[in-house]
Parts: sequence; structure tokens; C-alpha cells
Amino acid sequence: MKEQEKNNATADQRTDTLDRVLRYAVQNGGVKSSQIESAVTRWGVLVERFAQMQSGLRASDPESLQALIYAEFKEGATRHDINVVNMTALVLDIDKDADLDRTRAALAGLECAIYTTKRSTPTAPRLRVILPLAAPVSARDWHGTYRQFAAALALPGLDACAEKLSQPFLAPPGDGHFERLSGEWLDPTPYIAAARQAEYDALPTPEPIRITLLPVPPLDAELIPAPFRSWIADIAYRMQCPIDFCAVGAITILAAVIGAGIGIKPKRKDDWLIVPNLWGGVIGPPSKKKTPALAEMVKALARLEKLATDGSQQAKATAADPETKARQKLLKAELNDSIKAEILAKRTASMATAYATATNGGTPGDEDAEDADTPLTKRKAPCRQGRIAPPLRSVAEIKLEMASMSAPPTGDLQERFRTNDATIEALHELLSTNRRGILVFRDELVGLLRGWDKQGREQDRGFYLEAWNGQGSFPLDRIGRGHVICDNMCVSILGGTQPDKLRNYLYQARIENDGMMQRFQLLTYPDVQPFVRMVDEYPDASARERAFAIIETLARTDFERVVPSGLYDKTPFLRFADDGAQDLFIKWYERLHREKLENPNEALLIVEYLSKQPKTMASLALLFHLVDCAEAIAAGESVGPVSLAAASRAADWCGYLEAHARRIYGLAANMQSQAAAALAERIGTGQLDDLGSADGFTARDIYRKQWSLLDDREIVDEALGDLVEAGWLLQSVQCAGFQMRGHVRYRVNPKARGTRNG
Repeated sequence: MKEQEKNNATADQRTDTLDRVLRYAVQNGGVKSSQIESAVTRWGVLVERFAQMQSGLRASDPESLQALIYAEFKEGATRHDINVVNMTALVLDIDKDADLDRTRAALAGLECAIYTTKRSTPTAPRLRVILPLAAPVSARDWHGTYRQFAAALALPGLDACAEKLSQPFLAPPGDGHFERLSGEWLDPTPYIAAARQAEYDALPTPEPIRITLLPVPPLDAELIPAPFRSWIADIAYRMQCPIDFCAVGAITILAAVIGAGIGIKPKRKDDWLIVPNLWGGVIGPPSKKKTPALAEMVKALARLEKLATDGSQQAKATAADPETKARQKLLKAELNDSIKAEILAKRTASMATAYATATNGGTPGDEDAEDADTPLTKRKAPCRQGRIAPPLRSVAEIKLEMASMSAPPTGDLQERFRTNDATIEALHELLSTNRRGILVFRDELVGLLRGWDKQGREQDRGFYLEAWNGQGSFPLDRIGRGHVICDNMCVSILGGTQPDKLRNYLYQARIENDGMMQRFQLLTYPDVQPFVRMVDEYPDASARERAFAIIETLARTDFERVVPSGLYDKTPFLRFADDGAQDLFIKWYERLHREKLENPNEALLIVEYLSKQPKTMASLALLFHLVDCAEAIAAGESVGPVSLAAASRAADWCGYLEAHARRIYGLAANMQSQAAAALAERIGTGQLDDLGSADGFTARDIYRKQWSLLDDREIVDEALGDLVEAGWLLQSVQCAGFQMRGHVRYRVNPKARGTRNG
């Protein structure tokens, strides 16, 4: 099209349809080129030009004619569908059964231009119809609008490719038919409305994305040791939280208090030893009193540390007392005299023996018959030293009294029972002075786990993995600290977290699974009830004092005095009793391996969790047994083997914990569905309506928002796929083209707006 044929007439010229402006694009460089140039011309000028071209000689090379795209493109864009903003004219290509009279009749009253195309012949005519639009149609509505109009015309032989957004159409090739039908420009409004309604009716109805947590049994109060039952129930009632939170906290702190002080050998003859330290945690939504419930449990450790501090201060005061110092001075003098007397006695006896041997060859004669009956130590021997009177007490007796004045009393408490956040060097030093172990208590459990992955703390995970066993030795050499030996690497862990945080951690840690999470054997995710009312009542002081007294008794007990130790064991231990407890453990152990650990259909995470349950079962049985025997221990009685009642309760706990583990690890197993459900909720509330551009959004637009569960590209891609399949989203795929990157775009299904998932 020549430059002078362009006209700067405005759209306000409405007196005649020929004076109206038509916007289009001219394709440069041949029909296969993507280079375009925007143009604007009065409709009358374009019609006149087309009439002249068609009345002339047929072009020798029709492909060389300029092609027009009746669309508005983005500024500076190339000829691609994605760059089309609006369509300005509707083109009909009638390639089969073209009939001019039928076409005129169908288009009566509409402004249009009709001409035969380059492939038209007298026996097989082909027509092209150009209908300028009274209002532009957006690229979003174009396909539906075109199809609605084509259906209304009911003309046979229409070429479907004419509805393409960026389809170029050659000008009339010459030596053919051309005519203009006068009328009104085509109003696309009713066709747009019909297209949108048809599109809406054809849309799928969104299916609910159902995500249900695996069921877990409620904690039976009978599984809680009787001395702790009232204390735990009282705290759970006043906190209005699940009793599971308090029970797990109480058992974990009990495991930390006992720690490496005593163990259990679960087999009847074997030397397999288990130390009852445990890792526990509670999972629940925000504001469900996880932290306050655990803090109430940890108060028992704070009390023990205060008693230890008071005892240490009393020992220091006693050592500083003038009377104590005077007694120690007198004992030192007495000890010196006793040592001198013993040395002199040994020397005198040695000289007497030597004298007797020298005088008679060591054999006494008749004249020495009297001396023969006299012990060598009492025979007279030449000695120039004066005799020293024998001391009143022996050296051993004096040393024992001196030790009793400086040593702490029997059953004293260790100074530390807990820490919140410590480097492995500091924790190692704490363990070297607190031989039973220590509890690491963190309000946010996932924060503790993520801290082990930070730069500079790469060795923390390995340290804690070893500390879970509870009985390893870990020599540590550091510049400035020297050589520190920890004989009992015994660490218990307790904390809480939210489901979303744990879900993300489990999903991200699934690739580098080192078994860390599976060591949290006392990890519970109970059902929580909606808030009903605030409870403001006095604590059950008697139940609390009874529980604290038992914990203090077990913390002070020197188990080497109440439990027989093996010849080669550094840790005192118990075994299961023959009242059925041993048989129960054996049957439970064999059933665990046969039915679960060797089940090929079992999930890997669950298998790894269950493979560590023998330690859990034996540890719980030992802890429950010691609680039951606490009063007898306080009375100085010895402790018998682990009873059947304790073993049975421990086995029931393992079943309860297994159900919770399946729910927890299920969070990571169906992460994709949970992310899809979260995204469906955001679709229903309209949070995706303004996301991306007019032609939709991409997965990148989603995960850049960093929404909960939707901050990982892989998860977002899977969730979007699920939502497309369920009818929440509509997907369009743009193929890669010249200088264009292919990608997938999504649009919200209008039927999903305002819809709540479920």
C-alpha cells in the first residue's frame, strides 16, 4: 500500500461509512515474514484501492502483493498472536461452495468488500469478504466472536484459519470480481456476549480439591503414668489445648532427667543396651497453646536447676565456714602424724626381720624358743630412733572424713538440665560436666533443624545424629578449649512447630534424607478443637507437687546403688521381667519387622521411622517402670525388672505414635495436593485476578509471591497442573517461535471465582 494512501482521518468522522477509519498492519518482506508496519486508512480509500487492483491485470506473482492484517499490534511488535491487542475487521474466506448471491443475501445490510482470491477459478470460485467492525474486538474475545458470527451466517465452505489473530490476507490479485455492499459496520457486541456465554457454559465446573489429614486416635489418659495423670490433665484443661501436648512434654523431660543414668537391655541374654533419651515435639496450628503447654512441663527442670544451685551455694558456704576450715586443718595434722607412724612401723618391722635373719639364718634355735613364738613385727631390733605412739585412727579413716567434708552429699543434682540454643562446642562442654545428658528445648522446632544447615554449622547435624543414641563418647579438640572428653553424648530434644513450616521442611529435605526427622519418635500432630472459652482456675498444686517430687527423686537417684551393674558395663541397666514383659517385647519386635518393616508397600519415610521404634518402646517401658517405682526408690529399695504393665503401656504408646507419624509424613507425601488446595482458596477469594497480564499468568508469577506452600517452582507447577485438571484454571500453551520463548499461561476459570474449595 502506498504511503499517500494512508490518511490521518479520525474515528469521529461518522457521516458516511466510507469516511470511517480502519486500522490494520501491513506485512513487509513476503507472506512468511514477521515484520509488520502499522497503518490507518479511511475505509473508502481502501475500498477504492482494492477495486482498482482487482479491475487491473492479474499479478504475475500474487505472493509478492502486500498482505494486510486487520489488527492492532503492540507498539514495535512483530507478527505473532501474542502481540495482537485488538481486531478491527472480520474476514471470511469462502474456499468451497462459494456462491456470490448467497453471500450477498447473508451479508445484507452490512458494510463489506467482496473479491475473488488468487486461487479462484470460474468452475471453483473462492471469495474473500472483509467486514469492518464498528468497535474493535479484544484478542481475548476474538475467537469466540468470530465463531458466533460465522455460525449466524451459516455460509458453507468457510476456512477456519481466517479467525487467526495475526493471519495476513493478500490484497485483490487482479482480473477478478470485486464489489462493495453498503450498510452499517458490523457491531460485534451481541456476538461477544454470545461468545462469552457459550464459553462460560462450556467451561468445566471446578471440582473440589480435597485434602484430609490421616486420622489419629486421641490419647488415652490411661497411657499416661498414674503419678503424672492429674498434673497433665490439669494443665491441658487450663490451657485448653490437646492433652497430647502436655503428655509428650512430660515424657520428654523425664527422659532428659534420667538420660544416661540408667539403661535397659531389651533382650533376655544379649548385651544390646538402650539409653532412654528421647526426641519429642508437638505440631499444631498457631495460637493452640503449644508453647505454653511445653513451658509448663519444662518448669520441672527449672526447679531442679534451682535446687542444684541452692545446694551448690550451701556447699560453698559450708566450705567457707571457719569451723570447717579449722576442722580441715586439724585433720591434716592428724593425717601427717598417722602417715609418719605407719612409715615408722613399716621400717621397724623391716629392720626386725633383717636382724632375725642375720643372727640365726632366719631359723630360731632353742635359746630363741621364746622369740620364735613372738611375731617379727614385735621382736626387738636395734633402732636409735625414739618410739612414736601409734595414732588413734588409720590413714584411710582420716581421708574418708576429709572427703566427706569437701565432697557433695550423695544424690546431689547436676547443675544443668536444659539449654535452648548452643553450639556443638558449648553443648559438648555441658555434656562433659552433666553426665546424664541435657535437654535442648526450642519453641520453634523447625528453626532448630534449619539452623543446623546454616553456613559454619555443617557439623551440627552429625553431632546430633550421634547424640541421639545417648551413650557414645566424643572427644573434642579445639584451639583455646584444649582436649575435652564427653563420655555420654546423651541429648534429648523438645519443641513445637506449625504444620505449614514442618510440611515445607519435610518436602525440601526429602532429597537429602539422613534420618534426622525419623529420630523424633515422640512427634505428635493431634486434632485441635475450636476455641470455646477462657479457663481461669487455680492449678492443681498437689498433683503438680507429686509429679515434681517423682522427677526430683529420679534426678537425684544414683542408679548404681539401686540397680546391679554388669561386669563390663559403665551404665547400670534393667531387663524385662519374666512376668510376660519379655515375651511381649519379643512378639512386638517380631511383628514390627514382619508386618511393617518388610512390607514392600510401606512408604520409605514410615519404614525409616518404624525402624527406630524398638528404642522408643524399650525407653518408654523403662521410664514408665521407674515412675511406678519412684516411691520405692525414695525409700532406698532396689528396683526390679521392667514390669509387664510398663511394657504394655509402652507398646500402646508406639501404636499411638505410629498413627501420628503417618499423618505427619503424609504432609510431605501429598504436598502437591495441599499446594493445589491452598491455591484454590486464593482463586476463590480473587487473589489471582490481577496476577500476570491480560492474557493470563505463569507459574513464575505464582512462586514469586512466596505464598505459603507456593514458594517452590516444582510444587507450583504440579499444583497448577492439578487445578487445570480439576477445572479451576484454563491453560494456554504458547509454542516457541522466532525470538520468542514458549511458555504456559493460565487463566482463572470464571466459574471458580467466589468458589470456596471443599
